[in-house]
Amino acid sequence: VQTNFAAVEQKFAKEEEKSFHIHLPRFLMYFIAGLMINPLQWAWQKGKGRICVDCTNGPDVAGSANTLIPKPSADNADECPPVFYQHAFARHIRHLWRMRLTFPAEELLQHCDDIEAAFRRVLYHPDLAIVFAYVFGEYLIIPVGQVFGPRLAPSFFSLLSDLRAAVA
Repeated sequence: VQTNFAAVEQKFAKEEEKSFHIHLPRFLMYFIAGLMINPLQWAWQKGKGRICVDCTNGPDVAGSANTLIPKPSADNADECPPVFYQHAFARHIRHLWRMRLTFPAEELLQHCDDIEAAFRRVLYHPDLAIVFAYVFGEYLIIPVGQVFGPRLAPSFFSLLSDLRAAVA
């Protein structure tokens, strides 16, 4: 599916309204130590476009961000925790079952909870943010909130969403 530049610019403007990126003039990319420039992809899902930072630059090419990030597992939970949200629906159904057993005659109410841009609310340390930088037009863009594409993104989003669900 072809996309036009105006639609992509509009998506960037929407992201910028929420302050998830730092926009700098493009020429500064030569002066930031440790900066990794990643290519962008425009991913279509359910009729909507999403900006995706391609941290692999191919199948784990040496020097790409994902090559340096370990795969999610319990063995290295501090660096890249395992992903658990694939069991969220089963946990929810189990919780409903237990509530029904505890309160058989009561009406059970459920609430849909959706935080806008929840994925981006995981903030990067400044030393790590420059690893996921990219160039768009005349701007060097450094993300301060989590981007789609790095290997560690699902892990940390899963960790925080599980914590949030436990508190709720």
